[in-house]
Amino acid sequence: MAAPQIGAPRRPERRRRGNLQVPSLMTTLHYDGQTIETTTEQFDTLRVLGSGCYGTVLAVTIQDHPNVQMAVKKIKLETQEERQASTYTDLTTIQNVGSKNYPYIISYYGAVIDTREVGELLICVELMDASMERFYHTMHSLDSVSYTDLDHVLCRLTHNITSALHFLKTCRILHRDVKPQNMLVNKQAVFKLCDFGISRQMRLSKSVGIGTVQGTEAYLPPELISDSAQPYGIRADMWALGLSLFEIIVGKQPFANMNSFQTMIAIRSWIPTVPTNPKISNDMKHLITYLLKRNVEERPSTYVEILEVPSIKNVSTNPSDEEITFVTNILHNIPPLNEQYQYV
Repeated sequence: MAAPQIGAPRRPERRRRGNLQVPSLMTTLHYDGQTIETTTEQFDTLRVLGSGCYGTVLAVTIQDHPNVQMAVKKIKLETQEERQASTYTDLTTIQNVGSKNYPYIISYYGAVIDTREVGELLICVELMDASMERFYHTMHSLDSVSYTDLDHVLCRLTHNITSALHFLKTCRILHRDVKPQNMLVNKQAVFKLCDFGISRQMRLSKSVGIGTVQGTEAYLPPELISDSAQPYGIRADMWALGLSLFEIIVGKQPFANMNSFQTMIAIRSWIPTVPTNPKISNDMKHLITYLLKRNVEERPSTYVEILEVPSIKNVSTNPSDEEITFVTNILHNIPPLNEQYQYV
């Protein structure tokens, strides 16, 4: 399809929506060392990556820039104060941390408001190949999975995501929504953290967040749903990390298909039992058990403590050929999403 004639370059019109101040229709993207001026009309959809209550995520290329491929998160601009706050937090946090080229957090390229038909905020970020949720569902559907290779990949996943959480902590940010859906993987067997819609600033000198408890209910730790609920801190994100690892190994979320009340009751009484699969290393079993301690004070006190676990500390800088082969084999078997979406 021929690129639209947009004439001489225009200065992007900046629109203010609530707390958002983002260019409208035309924007400048900073992509892999390139500076690209583009309009929303030049975005061509390659495929749907996901959708939910937040909006839709698409794989997109840009007309006249065929080598540019990125993920575009489309968020409908809301008038509700709570949703406005989430959108603002998602954008400002990814602008902050995604512009620093940290290897285990998705990179941020730019944002634009599309005012055609319905107003939507488009956040342009690094394109990965799948979420760990889709990855592990496919992995468990295959008969040829090597659990020795899986253990190596779990160690790398733990290293990469813990490193990302530690980096956020140095920026005084709590993620608050750690789960397989927000862990992304690419064909190079690198894992990255995404989605900062409910992240929060930490209090000075304390590893706890400012504001009310939020997060995906099924990943909240016992101390946040008890009668004497505690502030959300890094140990809550550690619980969510441990639960995510548990979920990836067993192939399902322990509290799936429960309503809100049932989930809260189940979490209060759940005694985690790590699978005894002999091909998962003892280090990984012990680490998951450590992260899922019901008493918050018994979990690791810092992310560095997790990164010092021998099997995590010994993760090589670059993934091995075996890890890459394991990951790419599963990625190639992930079925496309059934939903058809036309970007207009």
